[in-house]
Amino acid sequence: MFSFVLAAALTAETSRPNCSFYEFGAPVEATFKADGLGPGEKRKMSIVVVDEHENTLKTFDEEIAAGADGKWSKTLPMPAERMGFYRVRAKAEGGLSLPKTGSRPAGCITYAVMPDPAKRVAPLEEDSFMGNMGENSGDARVARWIGSRFEFGADTPSATPEGAAKRRAAREKALAETGYVRYGGATVAHHDLSKLKPFFSEEGRKWLEAQPFRKSSNLTWKMMETEEGERHYRDAVAAFTRAARAQLPPGRKRLLMEFFSEPDLTAPSAEAIVKAAKAVWEAVQSVDKDALVAQPGISTITAQGFHQKLFDLGIGRYMNAFHVHPYTAYPPEPNGYLQNVRNIKRMVREGVGRDVPLFALEAGFPIAATKEGELLQMNGEVRCLLMLLGEGFLYNYVFYSSDYGNDAGDNAEGDYGITYNLKLKTKRFGTDCVSPRPVMPALAAFSWLLDGYRPVSCIDYLGDTVLGYAYRNRKGACALALWDFEGGRTVEIPVGRDKVRVADVFANETVVRTEGGILKLEVGPSPKYVLDVDQAIWGGGGQVVRPDEGGRNAVAGDNLEVRGVVAEAGTLEVRPAAATGLAPRTLKVAKGGFSTTFPLPETTPDGEYPVMLAFRGTDGRLKSVTGYRVTVSAPVRIGMPEPSFAGGVPGVAFTAENLTDVARKVVFETRVRGVPEVRRRVAVTLSPHESRRTEMAFDGWDPNPFSLFRVEVAAESGQMRSERRKELNFLRAKRVPGAGRNGDFSAWKPDLRAVPEKIIANERLYSGPDDVSVKAACGWNDEYLLFAFDVQDDAFVQNRQGWLTWWGDSIQLALAKDVLEKTTANAATDLLLQAMTETTFALTSKGPEVYRTKTFDDKRFPSGTHGEGQIPLSECPFAVATEPNAKGALTRYRMAVPWRFLRIDRPEPGRSVYFAASANDVDEDAKSCMMFGIFELKQAAPKRFGRIVLAR
Repeated sequence: MFSFVLAAALTAETSRPNCSFYEFGAPVEATFKADGLGPGEKRKMSIVVVDEHENTLKTFDEEIAAGADGKWSKTLPMPAERMGFYRVRAKAEGGLSLPKTGSRPAGCITYAVMPDPAKRVAPLEEDSFMGNMGENSGDARVARWIGSRFEFGADTPSATPEGAAKRRAAREKALAETGYVRYGGATVAHHDLSKLKPFFSEEGRKWLEAQPFRKSSNLTWKMMETEEGERHYRDAVAAFTRAARAQLPPGRKRLLMEFFSEPDLTAPSAEAIVKAAKAVWEAVQSVDKDALVAQPGISTITAQGFHQKLFDLGIGRYMNAFHVHPYTAYPPEPNGYLQNVRNIKRMVREGVGRDVPLFALEAGFPIAATKEGELLQMNGEVRCLLMLLGEGFLYNYVFYSSDYGNDAGDNAEGDYGITYNLKLKTKRFGTDCVSPRPVMPALAAFSWLLDGYRPVSCIDYLGDTVLGYAYRNRKGACALALWDFEGGRTVEIPVGRDKVRVADVFANETVVRTEGGILKLEVGPSPKYVLDVDQAIWGGGGQVVRPDEGGRNAVAGDNLEVRGVVAEAGTLEVRPAAATGLAPRTLKVAKGGFSTTFPLPETTPDGEYPVMLAFRGTDGRLKSVTGYRVTVSAPVRIGMPEPSFAGGVPGVAFTAENLTDVARKVVFETRVRGVPEVRRRVAVTLSPHESRRTEMAFDGWDPNPFSLFRVEVAAESGQMRSERRKELNFLRAKRVPGAGRNGDFSAWKPDLRAVPEKIIANERLYSGPDDVSVKAACGWNDEYLLFAFDVQDDAFVQNRQGWLTWWGDSIQLALAKDVLEKTTANAATDLLLQAMTETTFALTSKGPEVYRTKTFDDKRFPSGTHGEGQIPLSECPFAVATEPNAKGALTRYRMAVPWRFLRIDRPEPGRSVYFAASANDVDEDAKSCMMFGIFELKQAAPKRFGRIVLAR
């Protein structure tokens, strides 16, 4: 006879278990259940409700008392007095806690209290800003809660009348179910032809079917290579446009056409994108001259150079709307988000010849499910939206409605969802069961408070790290949004009211009295909204002071000029940031132009400094506050140091630019921390505005090429001193023609150097150099990047094949085309820009094996645990041999990695590539594998790369 003991389990869910979204004023309840207990068993349970900062809001001390069936449940009222995010933690004696559910962490449930979506008033299409991408289903739909009036791909037309009728019926059903007006969004025809194919003519379909590339992805680029292919593509675009125009949803006035989504990730070149953009533009214009053709749809706003190249190639002639996926590194402000947005606006204005509508059609942030990660997501996403709205973008799609898993390169950092997906394993997309993250009620508040508003001005002059905007709606109401992106401070700002309404990041309002119309407001990383401020001050119609923003750049040691125009006589206080060392100055001004000059000390550090202008009328009443930021640069700007090998000698190269109008004597100094003998100084004279590359050789120094050194470069001129610091290694790869071809490495006699001891996994298994020691070298030719590793081991052990060869004597090698100083928050873009792969090279019982375990492109360079990552030796030549000796065994690894594995077509002398590696060592009967690191490769995820410079 058998008896079974059930494990005790604790669960909880809210009274709206499929979403846990609540309108403000609705009661919130949570039901807690225990199962698998003994009959009558009792346990004490603690329930704690916290906010997004983990501040305790309410506690419950409950007793679990199981019935005869071993079950217990109790429903409790939850706090909901304020709008916002709530996390409920519950645990009981005996280690009983809430389980992890989908992507929601263990130990908790969550809910959100938000403005009632039924009370939202739909603004006009042209005044709506919020959109979302990847809508959920059923009760889990987020659009109406966050005020989203647009959705990605919603307007893609049908190629058949039956399909068009179904599409129309679906819209009517959605409106009937929600009562919520949605304007649809961009009409989408992806560049992989997935949406465009149904619109090909019969001739075009037959032609495509006959092409050898018919089954490849991203067919657009292949089609555009031939005259006939381009003709069929243009015909399909025209047919698509005709169908889209005929199927415009209610409320839409004109087509918004998006043909290319992140083409930079797939197109062979910028020239190919511009050629396809021209074809799209001319085909759409032939059908609908009023349609908005949004180009180019690049995957991140940080790709400034790529955008500029597209505009230099003339893409501005083939668009009357602009769109981008504004992914950026977070926090956004220190990572140049605002500067990137403004620079993009300049490119568009210059490239098109005028201002055109701007669209942000996908952006989000992959975050870990921690308090810190979720606060970063909440504050960062809302601040990005405030900046995009404030800079004139028409609308933005939030990415993504719920977690869908780490499929973008197995990004272990987190997921993009504004909600947890509670059915992640069974419904990755379109889930019907979610739980909110803090960002969701913050997005709801943003749209609730600013729906229908458009920008008036940027407020970037209240402090070094304070930023904000003024907005106005069609009725003339004005609102401000303000935050401090690095900490917290109190700012003073005129609002022209005795009292104003101030709302927090979740739209909870408080009435605050002012001092003579001046509001003192404490700001921090979470934005605050100041509602119903004086239109005369903030409406933009009768601005009293108009600064000339031509003074946004200054050079230390030169003058900071502040100038502009005032609309009436009065006094003007000019207040540069305290960090400049400049004292405020009060001017008596008459109607018309004004100007004042401040001498900037040469010692002023590089950076951005706010300048505030406060105007008082002749009666002494404060009437206007405005300002801007000035970028101050050192007289001599130096670039980041790089390793150089002039004459084969290791050294440092950098670029220096004289920003002044006079010649300057400059002394450059280089230092390597811990290596005093390589300190170098050289004096040069730079002509006015001259830019010069300088190389400083470290004669007599023979650094280990597999060690990182802290290198400092300084420039001294007059009273000025500016510095740059970077960790560098000095590894020069010699050119070895022919080596590696057909697995023959005989032409290469590598100059092997000992790798410093660095055990990065299972250090307890390492007993010293007699256990394992490694020598390595690199080389290159036009076909391959070459590696040589000689591993001396007390015993060679490799008993595995395929993916598991890393768990045995082997080399794990991570390669990257580039190392990103800053990420974009678009995981797919970052992976492609970095082009990182990780591959294991091993000598198995079946011979040499090469197996890719990490990849940036699973289609072209697959990886996986079930054979997908096996690389034939004909594709990646690899020779390995083990030689027994008195110390055990010496294993010689020689690898030839094709350049295409790094997305490099033509290697050139002087370019850099990056790598990290580990020599893995396992002994007989060992239960773990020791990893001897070269730079830092931890569990197949490089934490620190070394640089290889290709010899000239």
